[in-house]
Amino acid sequence: RAYFQTIFAAKGLPVLLLIYMGKQFAAEGIALSLLAIMLQVHFGDEVTVWGLLIGIASLNGLMLAFRYLLAALLSPVLGSLSDRAKNGRYWLLAFSLGVSVISFGMIAWCRSLPLILVAMVLNAIDGAGSHVALGAMVAERAPKGNLEKVLGLYATAGDLGSAFGPMYGYYMLNFVAVGSVFVISGGLLLGLCLLGLFGLRERERLGQKELSSD
Repeated sequence: RAYFQTIFAAKGLPVLLLIYMGKQFAAEGIALSLLAIMLQVHFGDEVTVWGLLIGIASLNGLMLAFRYLLAALLSPVLGSLSDRAKNGRYWLLAFSLGVSVISFGMIAWCRSLPLILVAMVLNAIDGAGSHVALGAMVAERAPKGNLEKVLGLYATAGDLGSAFGPMYGYYMLNFVAVGSVFVISGGLLLGLCLLGLFGLRERERLGQKELSSD
């Protein structure tokens, strides 16, 4: 009990954990788990790429592999840029989540394979940028001597979001079209973007005000 009281008393840490859980829930859990269905709606069971006939399941695997590999390459670059800019981690988080909103809108509405590929590039930027920014901010706010526990809680929050997301996404297909589920995911990410941009900055401002008054 004392451990959780210490964690949730840390400035901005509960908000960061909520953002990470929500991000994994909406993006990794809901939207990306339904990518194959969305591609099937757009292109049918097969698509021709450079004269080659590719099944949608294979295309989905290639798209996801491309997304995660690109995110891995972009992570150190975006991390370095965020270190150089003033309030770089806040802006990287907001930018990354905002880009993800655009990417899911494109996946929902675009019936062009090149545009879907552009959307996956944007999604990779979010996958890299938001993870870098959130991980750094969580580590910075960890109470002294509790870094390992905080990072464990951070990982657990993300895993819970990723676990429950697919269940919610497939359940929503009983009521709305798959494209609408992508739009809903984008709306959730937009809310998290605003929470990160304004909620965290406000907590930071209040914390600095308290320190100056002391």
